[in-house]
Amino acid sequence: IWADWWVFKLEAYDGIRENIALIHHVKGCAIVHSDDPNGTQRLNQEATKAMRAGWEAGMTIDRADAVRWITINPARALGIDRVTGSLEAGKNADLVIWNGDPFSVYAKAERVFIDGAAVYDRSTKQPQRDFMTGLETGTVTVSTGTVTSSATKPTGKAPARVTVPVETVAVPGGPITAITNGRIHTVSGPVIDKGTILIRGGRIVAVGAHVTVPADARVIDATNKIVTPGWIESSTNIGIVEIGLSAEGTADQTTTDKDLSAAFNVLDAFNPFSAVIPVTRVEGITRAVVAPAGTGNVVLGQAAMFDLAGEHVPASVTKAPIAMFAALGEAGAGLAGGSRVSAILRLREMLQDAVDFNRNRVAWNTAQRRAYSRGRLDLEALKPVILGEIPLAIQANRASDLLAAMRLADEFNLKLVLMGAAEAWMIADEIAKRRIPVVVKPLTNIPSFDALGASLENAARLQKAGVTLLLSSFDTHNARNLRQEAGNAVSYGLSKEDALRAVTLTPARTWGVAGETGSLEAGKDADLVIWSGDPFELTTAAEHVFIRGRQMSKETRQTLLFEKYRTITR
Repeated sequence: IWADWWVFKLEAYDGIRENIALIHHVKGCAIVHSDDPNGTQRLNQEATKAMRAGWEAGMTIDRADAVRWITINPARALGIDRVTGSLEAGKNADLVIWNGDPFSVYAKAERVFIDGAAVYDRSTKQPQRDFMTGLETGTVTVSTGTVTSSATKPTGKAPARVTVPVETVAVPGGPITAITNGRIHTVSGPVIDKGTILIRGGRIVAVGAHVTVPADARVIDATNKIVTPGWIESSTNIGIVEIGLSAEGTADQTTTDKDLSAAFNVLDAFNPFSAVIPVTRVEGITRAVVAPAGTGNVVLGQAAMFDLAGEHVPASVTKAPIAMFAALGEAGAGLAGGSRVSAILRLREMLQDAVDFNRNRVAWNTAQRRAYSRGRLDLEALKPVILGEIPLAIQANRASDLLAAMRLADEFNLKLVLMGAAEAWMIADEIAKRRIPVVVKPLTNIPSFDALGASLENAARLQKAGVTLLLSSFDTHNARNLRQEAGNAVSYGLSKEDALRAVTLTPARTWGVAGETGSLEAGKDADLVIWSGDPFELTTAAEHVFIRGRQMSKETRQTLLFEKYRTITR
């Protein structure tokens, strides 16, 4: 059974994360399964998520049970339990030596034995994949022209302890909620131990170590808890896709209308009551950049940021449009006749036409300009891009494609955000020099011809080079797993502080909404999460989620289905 994959197709629409725990509870032979390349590599993490779902549902499940879900139970189902699946005298020596708790997101397999033969040793340098042979990495030059901006790396060390003043701000009246005694990660400043946050009128009115709590405040005691800003998912189809495969009327992320590209705007399709939103929100994600997925053109359309509080547009809109999305590399080639060259040419042509159109609008109205490659709607939609008001977010993975995107940004003086960027680590210094934000999926390590250099250390290497780093699941129904993505980035070298920043304040700054969200500061919207422990651990739960000061319900379609069927008569 999948631990938490659901709604990617109609037949899985009723899937719930408590499924495995329920089967275990009634003495069934529960088996954790994944046919996803990332999930297959991390069955221990999939089992962890299923175990936590059972815990939160009130079922007694110990770690030994979860181990059985990925060892002896599948062996029994396959009829091979006499030779494998447990550590017993006489059985094949199939075993793993871990460097820590296998259910921790930070755990790694140190050594692996199959039939007694050592097949993996993490301390030994792994052989280079044949496809990587001859692939050069190192310093590159994008162009010989003037660099439009340069990165400034901070110097010196942060002080061991900083005195944090109490921040306050005047906001409209109303009931006050006080979160007390928590370990508060403000992100914009130092961590506050045993701190207090006051919320009123949807905003944070005070945060600090010595905040006076009004007598009439509703108090949430966060002793031994961690408080962070709400997390931001930077690329998803949440709210515009209900079921991923084979369900008419449930997907609005794309269009077959070839006359639309840049004008395609997800704002008009966002459904704040999508069943996907609550299951994402309960994992601590409070806002999301909802992006188009494709229009048959290299320019995919306009993205918008929404909060996940479940309110209609425009109340749920944080910013729209927030970026124009486009595709180069393999994806762009597929939209432009099959060649990377044609993808670049098409994108350059659209930008040139947009510049000419918006400079000569009056002449165009009187038919005194040449014909353009796109219609009026698309060229008007590109105006904020060419004026630098919103970024052009280009999806690409190969280092050479990322460099091509950077040259194009130089040519038109555009604000650029690189999306996906699996090989960005190869050109990290050049990206940092130009201060270009990069949004990566930390679990991307399955090589393809589009990303032969994909690495689990991509995020850590980019951060070390001084790149502005954002983390994303690049998923819809499993955007909830952003914590797993971030935790694995930490496991492969990214600091916890940098990982938290990459899903909170850095996205807020990159997308131009840092005045509202992204950190815990007086005056900002009260988007915050109270965690039961380390936010990156899969055994940790988001116990309280606030969006703009409103505490969100933990009820989802999945919890309702669980309650309906937990006592079904056998």
